[in-house]
Amino acid sequence: MAAWLSQPKGDRLTNWKDWAIASVVVWLGPLPLGVAVLALAYVLSALFGLESSEQSAHPLAALFIVGFILVFSPLMSWAGVLTALVPAWWLVRSGAGGWASFSALGVAAGTVAGSFFENFATAIAAVFGLLAALTFRWVLFRLRPEIFTAR
Repeated sequence: MAAWLSQPKGDRLTNWKDWAIASVVVWLGPLPLGVAVLALAYVLSALFGLESSEQSAHPLAALFIVGFILVFSPLMSWAGVLTALVPAWWLVRSGAGGWASFSALGVAAGTVAGSFFENFATAIAAVFGLLAALTFRWVLFRLRPEIFTAR
């Protein structure tokens, strides 16, 4: 399928469980990834040494930061998931559910959701939104490939 297109009226090929599974995967998916990154950071810090929090310039400190961001992202990502759910359904229904459409939706929803939280970098939220929207589309594709294949 083209970057902007999908099967017209593709929402009729789905049910509420497909949407719920995709939403939960996008919402809670970063949590196990963050735990894995933190575990790697702890192992590497034991091997190569990161003794105190004063060593914030240490390369392993960035790994800890990424891990904690991923672990705590479900606390804020619910806003982006809820913001993007109806527009995602509309994209699938209208036949405009290509990867580029979902990318644009993810950036917009991430930016809007990031603005809900005070002192939060909207650029980070936009990147998370992009990745979340593409993951959402990928999960829907894995559950119902006929939505995104032959027209």
